[in-house]
Amino acid sequence: MPVDIPSTRSVTEQVMPVEDLPEIFNSLDTIGDGKIFVDQLGTCLRVAGLTPTEAILVKMTKQWAENSEARLSVQDVTPIYTNVKKEMGTDAAFETIHACLSHFDREGNGTITHADLRYILCSSGERLSDRELEQIIQGFFAADESNVSITELVKHIQSL
Repeated sequence: MPVDIPSTRSVTEQVMPVEDLPEIFNSLDTIGDGKIFVDQLGTCLRVAGLTPTEAILVKMTKQWAENSEARLSVQDVTPIYTNVKKEMGTDAAFETIHACLSHFDREGNGTITHADLRYILCSSGERLSDRELEQIIQGFFAADESNVSITELVKHIQSL
């Protein structure tokens, strides 16, 4: 029985309690032993409402890295689930957005140009209207300034 999490709920409502891990395991278990393959961990955690990055998954599964056929029990995954859930409470989104924008930091000083920001926001993902774009960048660029602090910009975006 697949577990479905409607996307209309907030992040805190989407995260399932740890007690629901056995149900998730049952839906992912293809052998019938109550375990999942190590490469199914990301799927398991995402079904539970968590959003681990690939880097987090690699870090959490390094002890099974050499055994691609390793299977994890609920007891193996419970501490991983708890750690990922704690990390979600941190500013992982801030770090992700900051890291993405940092690729456009041509001078290496923690800033992004107005032109690059406009390009990113208008051409990546769902297109922003001019009004939405202006709402995001409003007040960040003075008439004599062409760069903005990435850190300050990300804080502003998260506050919207």
